[in-house]
Order: sequence, then structure tokens, then C-alpha cells
Amino acid sequence: MSRQNSRCTPPRLPSLPGVASSLRAVTGILLLVLVLHGRSAGHVMDFSYPNFNSTNGLQTNVVHHVMQDSDGYIWLGTDSGVSRFDGSRFRHYTTADGLGGNEIFQIYEDSRGRLWFLSFNGIPSFYHNRAFHNPGNTPWLAEMQFDNMHVSVFEDPRGTIWLFGLERSIYTVDKDDRVERFPSTGLQETARQGWMDHQGTLFLGSSLKTYRFDQQAGQWVVYNDLPHRYIQRQHTADGTFLIPASHGIVSTGRDEAARYYLSREQLGLSHNVTSVIKGRESVYLAVGTYGDGVYFYQYEGGETRRKISQLLPGQRITSLAFDNQESLWIATLDNGVYRVDRSYSGIENIAATMHLHDVSIRSTLKLRDRTLLFGTSNGNLIALQQGSPLTLDDAGTVLTGSSIEDLKELRDGRLAIVTAGALIIANLDKNGRMRQLYRESLPGKTILEIGENLFLGTVAGLYRMETTDLQNKTSILGKRITALETGPQGILWTGTIHGLHLFDQSGTELMVPEAFENEQITCIEYLFNGWAAIATHGSGVIFYQPVTGEILRLNADNGLPDNLVRTMIFENGQLWIASSAGLTLIPLIEQLQLERQLEMLPTGVQYYSGELFGAQIGRILPRADDVILAGNNLLVALQRTEPGASRMQIPLLIEEVLVNGESVEPDDQHTVRFRQNQWTFDYTGILFRNADRLRYRYRLVETGQQSGVDWTLSTASNVTYRSVPPGSYRFEVEAFTPDGTVYTQRASVAFSIRRPLWMQPLVWLASLLVVGGSVFLLFRYRIHQVQLQEKQKHDFKRTVNELEQQALQAMMSPHFVFNILNNIHYQIMLDDKEKASGLLLSFSKLIRKQLESAYQRSATLKEELERLELYTRIESTRLANPIAFSAQVTDDIDTITTRIPSMILQPFVENAIIHGIAHIKTAGEIGIRVERSASGQLLVTVTDNGAGIRHPGRPTAETDRLSLGTTLVRQRLEIMAQENGMDWDVQIQNMTRGDGHIAGVKAQILIPMR
Repeated sequence: MSRQNSRCTPPRLPSLPGVASSLRAVTGILLLVLVLHGRSAGHVMDFSYPNFNSTNGLQTNVVHHVMQDSDGYIWLGTDSGVSRFDGSRFRHYTTADGLGGNEIFQIYEDSRGRLWFLSFNGIPSFYHNRAFHNPGNTPWLAEMQFDNMHVSVFEDPRGTIWLFGLERSIYTVDKDDRVERFPSTGLQETARQGWMDHQGTLFLGSSLKTYRFDQQAGQWVVYNDLPHRYIQRQHTADGTFLIPASHGIVSTGRDEAARYYLSREQLGLSHNVTSVIKGRESVYLAVGTYGDGVYFYQYEGGETRRKISQLLPGQRITSLAFDNQESLWIATLDNGVYRVDRSYSGIENIAATMHLHDVSIRSTLKLRDRTLLFGTSNGNLIALQQGSPLTLDDAGTVLTGSSIEDLKELRDGRLAIVTAGALIIANLDKNGRMRQLYRESLPGKTILEIGENLFLGTVAGLYRMETTDLQNKTSILGKRITALETGPQGILWTGTIHGLHLFDQSGTELMVPEAFENEQITCIEYLFNGWAAIATHGSGVIFYQPVTGEILRLNADNGLPDNLVRTMIFENGQLWIASSAGLTLIPLIEQLQLERQLEMLPTGVQYYSGELFGAQIGRILPRADDVILAGNNLLVALQRTEPGASRMQIPLLIEEVLVNGESVEPDDQHTVRFRQNQWTFDYTGILFRNADRLRYRYRLVETGQQSGVDWTLSTASNVTYRSVPPGSYRFEVEAFTPDGTVYTQRASVAFSIRRPLWMQPLVWLASLLVVGGSVFLLFRYRIHQVQLQEKQKHDFKRTVNELEQQALQAMMSPHFVFNILNNIHYQIMLDDKEKASGLLLSFSKLIRKQLESAYQRSATLKEELERLELYTRIESTRLANPIAFSAQVTDDIDTITTRIPSMILQPFVENAIIHGIAHIKTAGEIGIRVERSASGQLLVTVTDNGAGIRHPGRPTAETDRLSLGTTLVRQRLEIMAQENGMDWDVQIQNMTRGDGHIAGVKAQILIPMR
């Protein structure tokens, strides 16, 4: 139901003092004109940054380095070892687990998947294949003798690992793990970091200078006087090395334009640079400082200048890293690590464009000329118009400066202004001049026009006023009103701070369920089919149908971020809900059952950022391309682009497998004894944002029983199977979020449990030979015969069931459904509602017939022909030329009593259209003739005037047009023939004209039925 303005009264928020002085008028009302000839390009950056420290999982608050490995884990180097994070839990490792040292300054992953750890004590170590390697268990690591702490590690294009020590110790490790010491001649100061540029030149940053290795001289020479005072990291972004150098940033790109130096002064920084990384969108440059947090800059190569934002001011940043889920991780020296999620940025800050500051919007209204009016908490009226300039004049209008709670444009064009102190009726002409017509002192909250009456909700109660005689006022309800709404039935929905009240057109109060008793109603929106959505302050949204008495709920348990709903609006099939946790958009379709749609949530729900404006939204005003959000210190336009609509694949790892409590390698194929029958699988999907929304489904599949094994849904990240019988199995697990935006590939572990000796066939045979002899053999033979017969019956039934199932699955191709829905969408976009509606009704009728066929093995001939005609008519709508459908049935066949297998003719009609008629430029024709054969069986002939059967390179083959559906038809007919003892046949051939050209295709189907 479209409307000009939501009739909900937003909860009052603390009003921040003042509006810009330029917005004040001597009469106490501000009419501000803003002409927008185009949308502002300035969008805000919205961040949320959860913190992980010693209070919620980390062992320490001192974090030196953060990085993500190729499996998706986040690794943190701390002063107490390393920590690995999978989005839900931390795992900590120290020297007791094989780490070289407990104070880790840098972590680096090479091309072989080895994680190198640079430690304060100078003992090298790395993690690979689920184990730590150190000089104690890997001899070649002992060949590297560092006098002091490690400072840098990297891999060159040849695959050689370079490690630098503080006291100028430099080692290389080649692909064969051969260790060599690299010359340090020429170095005079302690090292801070090393790197190699794209030309293969080796650099070293020391505490006072930058050195370059001279290949000809075989020694280090001074490159420049740029000092490197901290143990730094280098980050590669788009083929460019960005290196923090204390007093600035060094870039060593492939071309001249990418080689530059930016000083602290150029960046506007007062603290030393400790880390730098470029955003994945190549737009933002993040710079970490030692004492002033992280700064974001607009990145344009050497032209990086403009600061965009700052995070964590005053904090000492040690490392920055992006993960594969578009989050930035910030390691600090004092407060653990932060994960910065960049939220949806399609937001235009209207308040900033209009130079409004500290303003609280209490009411909104979209006039018929598309002008937007905003009422503020301190009595100002703000106008926003797109198009030609508009001048507003407040002559004759007097406001007291009290909060404007609601605005309404009446049917006769007058403007109703509801303030906290009065009801004002005014005229607003096309030139923007306002003239007060009526004023009455009432503590107003909201207003609604129904027919010839105005219903005014106030702090004191609900009043009915005649639009032609405003003095004629009647009190209806003596409670504080918070929301008013109506629907096609003329019911007046009234929300109060203590519950819901309903009134019919005569003013008689209707019964309301006890479920609404003592509910604080914040907003009411009529939906469709008698349903209304009632927003509450603490119970989410309640859906109510007064005719049937049905009640449905939407809350934090089934798709709503929070139960405290501030306001909402329903327009064009979209329900916008503003809660204290953010903005939620739920699509609702009038033609579908509301209960079923709510059961499917949160699938299809869109969640917008809560950190930016979650607790501030008081009003929602949808427009064609965006949605206006207004509230306490908030006036923005949110683009209608779907945030997070694209699906994201995350890693899913089986971390540990336990057999009878003992760990085994998850990647191996295991064969164990029959007593090793308790299996535990520990797995994790690595999701950093909203990890609590991650769900798992798993199953244990025995070899040869892939089909029919159900999945088990769970939120737990482990499962134990006890007393698994002997056999070969595969454990499978997947992870996903309920809304479908996050998914994983399937992870699996295969294993076999051997049968015990006493279950071996030879042992059984020997025992039975001794005990039973020939009697047993005879008995076994008989049993075998019976089993064979039963198996044949079972296989026959299973084949029938499988063919029926496959036939049902082939009933309606996804391509056909997509094309029809796309066609409907196209007609809607063309605003051809009549054609779109007719097509939708035909499509829904076809779906109903298809579903009816799913529960019946056979259908009457009349039903089958009607369904095929409907299918042809729908297919015709998407082709350039129409398709004519005709059916002839001989008089000796009763179409009502004669039954044929369901969907038996569908594939032939489908092939006629897709492979035949779709390829001609004239109108299509499909004919069906049903008669009896010489033996009395049903003979069906399907003809078309399409392109015919083509035989490129294989003139004897006639199967290029036969789809899976026709193959299934042949198999079904063969089984029916076996059951009924009749013949069957399917013949498909081209029809030709007199000149030898193809005139179409004729398919004859002999059905084994009479």
C-alpha cells in the first residue's frame, strides 16, 4: 500500500542543543530551501571495529603482528607466543608446542605454505603440515645462527627465503632447504627490515640509513639517509611494495610513477609510521602510526594526500592486514587486535550537504509535488526539493517552537502540522507561501485522515474531527496515542503505550487479542489481505489479521536484529524496519501466504549497517532510487543497492579427527580395526563477521548409499559417531548462513572399518559346513532364490520410483522458470501491469497443475491436454512469433475417463518448442492427435512446423533433439509394457514437403494402455 508518509510516531530521543543559526527565523519557524540538481558524490565511510584482547580470548594485549594464511586463519604474533583465530575461537601456541620463541614479531607464509615466525630470541621456526619445525626437529634450521632477534623475512621470485637479524645476520634458504649466510659487508647499523624490489635489487633498512646491495662489489652501499627505527613490515598491493619507514612511506613499484617517498609531513602525521597497506579497491591507503592510531587516505599513487578518516586515535599500531572477507585487522601494542569491517557506503549525508548540525528530525512528509518536508524537535520546518527552485514564505504562520511530531498533506491540499503543543492547519501554495487556517492547542503525536474525518492522536488521547468543521471534536480513547493506521476495510488501528485498539467505521471498538496487552506500540503499517504489522518496543514486530484472529511474530529469533523497533514503513512490497540494532529490509509478496514467507526468514532479508545510524532512525521515507532516513542528528539518503547480495565462499576445514579418542590426520584415507568405531570430527568454517550466524550440516555416507542419506543441521562445530558398524564411509560437512550469503565447499574424510574375523564370510562358511553340511547348502540355495526374486521386485520398484522422481524433476526446467519470471519482471519494468498480471496468473496456474501431477502417477487425457496447451501459451509469450496449439481426439476415446501417465507428452512438446519452433521466423504450430492403434492401444502423434531434426556429420543419428525427458519417457513406457503385457514404441522423424525441404517433426508414441 503506497503512502505519502508513515503514520508512526518515532520514540523521542534526547535532543542535541541548537540548529545552525542561519536556520532560525524570527517567528520561530524555519523554511529552508535546498535545490538539488544532482546527487552529491560524497559518501561516508562507515566502520565497526570489534576488539579482541585478554578479556575475550587472547592471552595478552601485546600484539606485534597480524596476518591471514592461505587456509583462512588469522595468526597473531604476541609477547606470549602465537594465536590462531577461526572467527569463533582462539588457539594458542608457545615453545611448549615447538615454537622457536614466545615473543613473535613477524609471521610470513611462503609459497610452500610454511608459516615462518620471527622471534625475539633469534631461534627460527615455522609451522607446516599441522606441526611446528624448529632447530630441535629440523636440522637445517640449526645452521642459521642469529646473534639477536629476527627483524624481517621474505621470499624472492626464485623461491628463496631471506631472513634478516638485528645484528646484520642474513641467511637464505633455497627450494631444497640449503642454508647459506649472505654477506653483511658494508652494514654499520642494526638492521630493521629487508626487501627486494621488482628489479631484483636487495635493500636493507637500518636504524639510520637505507642500504642497497651492490652485486658487482659484493657488499652493501648506502642508498639514502632514510632511517627505519622500528621493526617494520612490507606489504604488496597491486604489484607495488609499500614500505613503512618511520618518517614516511617508501613505494618501490615496477615503473617510475610507482616509485616515490611520502614523508610524515606530506601525510599530515605527527607520529612515526609503523605499518602501511592498500585497500583491495585500490582507493584507500591505511597507515598505522606509533601513538596516533590508523589514518585512511585516498590513494592515487604518489598523489596520496587527502585524509579520509582516522581510527583508534592515541593507540600504538604495530601491524595491518586485510583478510579475504574485506576486513582490516589492526594489531596494537597495548589493546590486542581490532577487526575493522567496512560497512555499506552507499549513503548520502543530506544533513551535511544542507549544513545542518545537531538536528533531530521528528517527522517527514513527501508532498504530491515530490517536495520533502522535515519537522524537527525544536519546531523548525525544513524543505527539500529536487528540480526548480522553490521559495517558501511563512507569513501568517506562527509556531511555538515545540517539536513537530507529524506532518500530513490532506486530500484538499491543506497541510496538517502536528506539534507537541498544537494542531495547525495551513495552506501551502505553488509559490511556497504558507498561511495558517486553523490552530488548536493540543499535545499532538500523530494524525490520520479517513474519509471526511481527521483522527488526531495526542498525549491525552484520540480525537475525531470533521475536516469541514474542525471545531466539531469527539474524544474516542483516553490513552496516550503512539501510532495510527487504516486499511481497505476502514478499520482504525490505534497504537498506545499500553497496547493495541481497533475501531470500525462507526467508532465501535473491536476485540483485540490478549497478546497485545501492555505492549508498547511504536508503529503500525497495513500490509495486504487484512494483515497489519505492529512494531513494538521490546517484542519485535507482531503481524495481526483481525478477521481470522491469526497472529505471527518477527523478532530476534527469526530474522530481526533486535526486538526494540523504533519505526517502520511498508511500500511496494518492501517492509523497512528500523530497530536499535540497525535497518532491516524484508520483501513481502501479497500473492504468497504471509506465514510461509515469515517461516523462510532470514532468507532474503537485507541488513544494513547498525553502527552508523541504528539507534538514531526515527523516520523512514522510501523514494524511487533511495530511502530517506531521518532521526536524532541524522538525515541521510540510503541507496537501494542491495548490500551483501553477492555470495561469499569461506574456507571450511576439518581440523581434527579422533578415533576412539586418538588423533589421526584428517587428510588421509584411514582403515582401522572394527573396535575403532567411535569417530569424532572437529571442523570449522572461518567466518569473521557474524560468526554466530554460521550453521553446519553434516552426514555420514556409507559407500554405495549416497542417495537418501539425510543431512543433520547443527550450530556445533563437532560431531561424534559411536558404534559405527564395519564398512566404508565418508563424512561430509558444509557450512552456510541462513540467508545464503555465505557458503563453503563440501569437506570430507573417508575411512573404512574392517570386519572382525568372526564376521568374515570364510569363517562363517567353514562353521556352517561343519554344522549343517548339505542341509545348510540346500537351505541357503533356497534362501538365495527367494532373495533373488525379492531383489528383482525391489529393483523393479526402485527403478519405477527413480524414473518417476526423475520425470518429476524434469517437469519444469529451471531455464523455463527463469525465462518466464524474467519476462514477468520485464513487463513490470515496462509498467505493462495487465500483461504482467495475466502472465503471472497463467504461470501460477501451470505451477498448480505441475504440482498436482507430482502426486499422481496418471492424469486424465483432458487434464494433460489442457496443461500442455497452457504450457505452450506461456512459452509463446517469450518468442518473437506466436505458437498455435491444437488437439484432436477421436470419438471412440473419452478424454475424461481415459487416463495416461502424468507428464508423458511434456518432453515432446518442450522439444518441439525449444529445438524446433524457436529456430524459425514464422508462427509456430503444435498439433496433438490421440487415436487407437490397430491393437486398441493409445497412439499419440505430436507434430510441429519447426526447424526439424538436424544431422551435422551423423546422418544416421536421430537423437540430437532427444532430451533427458524423452529418454525417461522411453524407460517409463518400457516398464509399463512389462507391467501390462503390451507393446510400446516411440518414433521421431522429420516431415518433408513436396520439394524435399523439412516441414517439421512428427513424434508418435504408442502407450501400453487401452
